Amino acid sequence: MRHIIYINVIFRFGKLHRRVGMREKLRTMKKILFLILILANVFYATAQTTTLTFTGRDVYNNYIRLDRVLIADFAQNWQETIYYPDTTLTLSITAIEDFANVKEFGLTHNVPNPFDGVSDFCLSLPNEGTVSIEVLSMDGRQIAAYSNNLPMGIHSFRVMLTNPQTYIVTARFKNLSSSIKIVNKGNAGQISLQYTGENQSYATTVPSNEKGQSTNVFHRRDLMAYIGYAVIDGVEYASQMVRQQQQTSEDFVLYFHFQTPEIETCKETPTVTDIDGNVYQTVRIGSQCWMAENLRTTHYPNGDSILLYDYGNSWTTTPFRWYPNNDSSNVGTYGYLYNWRAVMNGEASSDASPSGVQGLCPDGWHVPSSPEWTTLFDYMSNNGQYRCDQYSTTIAKALASTSGWDDLYGVRCAVGNDQSANNASGFNALPAGYSGGGGDGSQFGTSAYFWSATQSNDDNADLLQLSYKFPSIIYYPFSKHLPFSVRCLKD
Repeated sequence: MRHIIYINVIFRFGKLHRRVGMREKLRTMKKILFLILILANVFYATAQTTTLTFTGRDVYNNYIRLDRVLIADFAQNWQETIYYPDTTLTLSITAIEDFANVKEFGLTHNVPNPFDGVSDFCLSLPNEGTVSIEVLSMDGRQIAAYSNNLPMGIHSFRVMLTNPQTYIVTARFKNLSSSIKIVNKGNAGQISLQYTGENQSYATTVPSNEKGQSTNVFHRRDLMAYIGYAVIDGVEYASQMVRQQQQTSEDFVLYFHFQTPEIETCKETPTVTDIDGNVYQTVRIGSQCWMAENLRTTHYPNGDSILLYDYGNSWTTTPFRWYPNNDSSNVGTYGYLYNWRAVMNGEASSDASPSGVQGLCPDGWHVPSSPEWTTLFDYMSNNGQYRCDQYSTTIAKALASTSGWDDLYGVRCAVGNDQSANNASGFNALPAGYSGGGGDGSQFGTSAYFWSATQSNDDNADLLQLSYKFPSIIYYPFSKHLPFSVRCLKD
């Protein structure tokens, strides 16, 4: 009897073990199927769109702003133009079909994708019934949801999100489910999932005249042509045509054969040497000849020393120089930082043009006044090759150096975005930041500051700033006590 009981226990344990093992296998299979479903939808979304991105360059490989791009499809007999600031066009391969008799349940990929806060998608429903849809973050948190009884057909939805990240949209109907992956890059100002109506075809889900989204019919391997147009000083130029069969998404460089103005040194003084023997490159911008590097002298033109700041003196009353970011190794590239007393060397404020203030500049050069900085800004603002877009104020990138700034991806015209497109003027402004008086480095890598010879009151003098965050110059009065960079202007 004991043997029979023992065998029976083993037998039951074996059956239990097999059941537990089967459950684990089923769970694993469900996880794998869910992963496959997500990957399949990602592949579907990718496969169903072709994204074309365009950049303009001249024969020197300088960046050229594209005012418009003409796209033509010879196979489908259409052409379309995108206008600045749009430089990307997404072509949808979804065919126009009649969905009066929907046979399958499922979500279409969203349009556009990636998107800036707002995107649309469709759901095909084979029978009337209750549908639930939820938007989930990648860690499984529910962000938005919708549930309602809907008739058979194609139904449109709009999702609005605030956080740039990747999400999963899942729709459920009876025992069926469908998921798509969506990628948000912007902020719609609200979070919502809205039902926007019933459609007759997928084609109606593509928003008409939506930025960067074409409603034209497109098939893989269509013969396409692309031409860019740029307006320089009031004259429109056309790029070389690119003509090819288009199979996949692609980034294009459209080349212009005209030559944009080369960065020009001052012919009479291509370099200038200070009293310490430091040699500086020069650049001509309009009628002005500027130093193309930050001043790094340790002496005034008469040979007197400019004191290096130490912690035993009052930096509010004494002329001093500082290391950028409190590091002596930065001086060779970024120059010294000087407080206004050091810059002026005892001379009075000036708002004349030229300022007449030599200060710590080499002989034959002077500290620029506010009106002289304004002359530079006005010249650049009125010349299209220095503007990032149609707004005259977006000239910061043309003044900023092509490296050294903190990156700010995706913010068009900001100095920190696409730094290779900076420095069209040759001014080569470097983000040396400033010193916090006590010697601590501040905003190194994020901002460039330059003194003027013009004070606004006894405590403040006019200062210009370039920030990695912004496309425009910032100009305002600031404390004379703090140290900033210096550029000298030729007499």
